[in-house]
Amino acid sequence: MSKVERARKAMTDTFKTFEQLSNYLVLHLYDLYHEIGQVTDFTSDWDYLSGSIETTQVYLEKSGIKYLDHTAYIEREENAKWVKA
Repeated sequence: MSKVERARKAMTDTFKTFEQLSNYLVLHLYDLYHEIGQVTDFTSDWDYLSGSIETTQVYLEKSGIKYLDHTAYIEREENAKWVKA
């Protein structure tokens, strides 16, 4: 199996642990935060993203998973210091 096939399978395979699911949901939420920051006017895109953020937050809260709210996420991103590895 090639690297691409393994990566594709890993992305579409079922979650084996709760940790995998929780990591996925938190990253998905942060992607939504980023996307809503790119919306320039209040269109159906904004409504869709706002609803998706709220829904994902409810799932995380009901699962007891900690995550950053939108403001804390933006502050963390703005204050991030990138260093060369």
